[in-house]
Amino acid sequence: MKSTIILTVLLLFTGSLLHLQAQDRIVKRNGEVIECKVLEVGSAEIKYSLAEYNFQVQFSIDKKQVDKILFENGQELTIDHAAVAREDAESNSADLFLVQNKNAIKLNFLSPLWGVTTFGYERALKPGQSIETAAGIIGLGFKNPDNAIGVGLKAGYKFIRSPDFYLQGMRYAHILKGGYVRPELAFASYQLRDKDRQVTKFAVLLNLGKQWVFSDVFLVDLYFGFGYGYSNAREFEDYPYFIGVGTNRTPIALTGGFNIGILF
Repeated sequence: MKSTIILTVLLLFTGSLLHLQAQDRIVKRNGEVIECKVLEVGSAEIKYSLAEYNFQVQFSIDKKQVDKILFENGQELTIDHAAVAREDAESNSADLFLVQNKNAIKLNFLSPLWGVTTFGYERALKPGQSIETAAGIIGLGFKNPDNAIGVGLKAGYKFIRSPDFYLQGMRYAHILKGGYVRPELAFASYQLRDKDRQVTKFAVLLNLGKQWVFSDVFLVDLYFGFGYGYSNAREFEDYPYFIGVGTNRTPIALTGGFNIGILF
C-alpha cells in the first residue's frame, strides 16, 4: 500500500515536471516572447502556465495582444486579428440588440421657434443602422410672421458610426447611440396666407449628427444637413419653414435640428 502511494506521487510529480518542461512560445505583437505551456486558446484570451510556478497556477493574456503561438511540437498558430475584432464587436452588439429599446419618439425642441412643430420616429433595424421619419405641422409654433399653414415630411436611413466604447469588452453603449450619417428625402407644402401664396419644396439631404442615449430611456440628437432642393418660390423666403431651400438659381437646401426623445 505504501509503495503504491509513493509510486502515484512520483508519477504525478513526473507528469507535472514534463508538463512544465514542454515549452510553447507566445509571440506578442510587440515582439516579446513568453515561454510557457499553453493550456487553452479561447475566443478572447489565451491561458498558460509558467515553469517557475506550480503548474496549477494559470495566467492569461488578451488575444488581441498576441501575434502567434509556437507550440512545442512544431505547430504554429497565427492569430487572425480581423476575425477577433469582428467577432467581438458583432457578438456584443447582437446581444445588446436583443435587450435594448429599438424605437424612439422625438420632438425637434427648437423647431417651434421657426413656426413649425416637428415630431419624429426612429427604429433600429440592426446594430449601426436605423430608419427615421419626421412630420412637421407648419404654422404651429411660437412665431409665424407669414401666417403659414401646411405640412412637411422627411424620411431617411441612418448609418451610425461604429461604435462608441467605454471599457474593454464594452462596445456599444447603446445601439442608437453615436455619430451618424443620414441620407434623407424631405418635402413641404404650405400656404402663406398673409401673402396669398402657395409654397411647395422638396430636397435631397445628407445629415451629419450625433445622438446620445441615457439609461435606455431618454435621448438627445443634434444634427445639421445640406443638399440639393427645389422650391417654386421666386425669391428666398424670410422664414424657411421646415427646410430651407433656395431658388431655381440657387438650388441649395439646408436643415438642422435639436431633438429630444423617449425610447420604448
